[in-house]
Amino acid sequence: MSSFYIEDLIIMGAPGSFYWTGSVFVYNTTANTIHAYTDSNNQVKFGSYLGYSVGAGHFLTSASIEVIGGAPQQEQTGKAYIFSIEKQLNILFELRGKKLGSYFGAAVCAVDLNSDGLSDLLVGAPMQSTIREEGRVYVYINSGSEARMVELNMELSGSDSYAARFGESIANLGDIDNDGFEDVAIGAPQEDNLKGVIYIYNGREDGITPSFSQRIQGHEVSNSLSMFGQSIASGIDADNNGYQDVAVGAFLSDSAVVLRTKPVIIVEASLKHPNSINRTNLNCMENDQPAICMNLKICFAYTGREVPGYIVLLYNLSVDVNRKVDTQARFYFSSNGTSDKISGNVKIYSKNIACKDHPAFMRKDVRDILTPVHVEASYHLGHHILQKRNAQEFSPLQPVLQRRKEKDVIKSKFVFARFCSQENCSADLSVSGKVAFPKPHDKKTYLAVGSMKTLLLNISLLNVGDDAYETVLHIQIPRGLYFVRVLELEEKQIYCEVLDKEIHAMKLECSVGYLYVDQKSKLDFSFLLDASSFTRAEDDLNIIINATCKNEDGNMLLDNTLTLAVPLKYEIELNAHGFVSPASFVYGTNEKDSPVTCMKENINFTFHVISAGPNMAPNTNLEIMIPNAFPPNDFKLFNTLDIKTTAGQCFYKKYPRNCSPAEKNENILKDVVTFFSKPAKRQMYCMKNDSLCLQIYCKLGNMESGKEATVQLHLEATPSLLEMDDASALKFEVRATASPEKNPKVIELHKDKQVTYVYLEGVHHQKPKYHVTVLIIGIGLIVGVTLFLLLSFVLWKVGFQYFSVVLKSGIHTVGRTLDLLMQIVTLRIINILLQSVFSKET
Repeated sequence: MSSFYIEDLIIMGAPGSFYWTGSVFVYNTTANTIHAYTDSNNQVKFGSYLGYSVGAGHFLTSASIEVIGGAPQQEQTGKAYIFSIEKQLNILFELRGKKLGSYFGAAVCAVDLNSDGLSDLLVGAPMQSTIREEGRVYVYINSGSEARMVELNMELSGSDSYAARFGESIANLGDIDNDGFEDVAIGAPQEDNLKGVIYIYNGREDGITPSFSQRIQGHEVSNSLSMFGQSIASGIDADNNGYQDVAVGAFLSDSAVVLRTKPVIIVEASLKHPNSINRTNLNCMENDQPAICMNLKICFAYTGREVPGYIVLLYNLSVDVNRKVDTQARFYFSSNGTSDKISGNVKIYSKNIACKDHPAFMRKDVRDILTPVHVEASYHLGHHILQKRNAQEFSPLQPVLQRRKEKDVIKSKFVFARFCSQENCSADLSVSGKVAFPKPHDKKTYLAVGSMKTLLLNISLLNVGDDAYETVLHIQIPRGLYFVRVLELEEKQIYCEVLDKEIHAMKLECSVGYLYVDQKSKLDFSFLLDASSFTRAEDDLNIIINATCKNEDGNMLLDNTLTLAVPLKYEIELNAHGFVSPASFVYGTNEKDSPVTCMKENINFTFHVISAGPNMAPNTNLEIMIPNAFPPNDFKLFNTLDIKTTAGQCFYKKYPRNCSPAEKNENILKDVVTFFSKPAKRQMYCMKNDSLCLQIYCKLGNMESGKEATVQLHLEATPSLLEMDDASALKFEVRATASPEKNPKVIELHKDKQVTYVYLEGVHHQKPKYHVTVLIIGIGLIVGVTLFLLLSFVLWKVGFQYFSVVLKSGIHTVGRTLDLLMQIVTLRIINILLQSVFSKET
């Protein structure tokens, strides 16, 4: 049997009446009348246990009284009814449980949660289970129309503990937190292994708090208590402190506990300061130095029932609380070193305002002056000492602060004053730049792999709009380049940080400017980058620069991004050297009737190719050009016997050996003229792709820096063929050219060193032919005799006498001359004949 008392009415439940159909009775103590629910329409089924729980409230109007009764077994889901009191009780509204066996209606409580003057309703379902009998409480708000209730889209569940039977009892505590909304206590008597717990929930304008404000465990009150919270009653102020106290039954331990309610203090706190701070106004002094500061004034006042004397509040004040993680606060409290937090306490008398000032100083390195500075203060109640007024009174309780959504925290903010020339205070940034190389590579337009270890990224940042706040250069550096430092860092007011290293690039974020980048200003930066890790010249490097700030209009971003291409090149240097052995030889044939033989005149050429550059020379080639014919004849002057190379291999065209010169028509007169008029020397050389030259092509392969390759040629000259030319000496210019494979990534240094010239000289023996010798001697005799006769005739004509004297002497002289001449001619003929004989034998 359950009961409830309100004004002059006693409401009683009789759940076992009418075969456990149950009923509700109302006894008016003033009129001495009884009203009962008779269920004439059979709305309540047998075994419903109507009256298992009862209560009363103001459901129709704020002045009327209506009765509520629970029937936890109605249709196995349970119901709760709202009855009007007339001659008999009539059902105004019914509420239905949701789950079988939940015992919905085991507890009911009328309470004005939202303080609208009409009672709202809480219905307990202590055996509703997710796993086992955790229990739930359903909340219904009065719609204000004929006691129709609207269920809130929430369920109260306490701690949702196993077998807790939360909702077994519910009691209206009145407004114990002094906020104008009634509060409730809900029991969970079997929680904590039957020790029991009660939960306090507070009413609010929108209904009720979804989470409990206090959890009171039975074993904390007394370890002997069991099933604490099986029943709860309120409505009496036991200690006369102006707040209702709560009586809690502990069924299994045959005990009841009275819980006294602490006085509640309502604190009104505020932060006072200017709305903005002028960053150019040095309005404070710190350590005898002018400084920029914002004075933060924190003020408190309180009200509360039955709280005599004064209270002490402890507070913590923090500045710039919403800043980015791991960044320094823009303001600090000087009295606490350089911390962005400060603590204090204040003594407050009832209905008086107490304030304290705390100047917050701005740091000198502040850059973000666009984001507001958020200030936050939290506070809590200090120790409050009260004395007992007499021995019969309870000891006074320490007051508590009223619980609020804000959790005893006050917040405020201020901004930095701005002075703009444009309506929207927009900056207008643009980026330009180029890649440069340190000396001695400053004239180059590419990055030479291996030889150039660093490069300079020169960036110009121009702002033609208003001051740019929080200006940042975002630089994406391709893989292989590494950021070293910013040149002249202190003067340029730039701070760079490597954000992350991706597979293909590294991101660099550089904050620019002290507080901001001035309007109509230009800043130049030089970034030193390390390029020493590059070993291959693959794709060109692309460095992407993007400038951002907090206050740039979206229509002005077209020139904020710049991409700089850095070509990668190989620098190679090939040096070619060569020599020949022997450097000269003698050629020329014997008498015309001697058979022509292939004389063995061996000639050895040696060529060296050295990779002297910083990089590998890819697929190096060596081309050797040797003059090998007298145009228009195609007889080959040299025959290749062997070629040896220390790297790669050589290719050349072999020609059949031919020792016989072209047939010539014998012309004695021409031979004589040629003998006396032979040119001194003839130089032979090769043109590009000259078909008359012996071309040897060597593929030496890749040549690493410092590598040397040697090519040796073993040739055989054919002297008989060389006599086809009329010169007394032949000078052969042999050209050797080293070159890498054609590649746009390859830069050839000192190309003149890639070509070398080797000179081979052939000297004619200058021996005249036999018929030329005979002809010369014959002509000499004829000329001598003729001169002698001519001289004799002249002398005869001049005078015989004198002639006779002279004649004797002349005859004697001429005789001696002729004798000597004949001896010379005879020796010459003998020499020629001997040479002819030896030539034939050979």
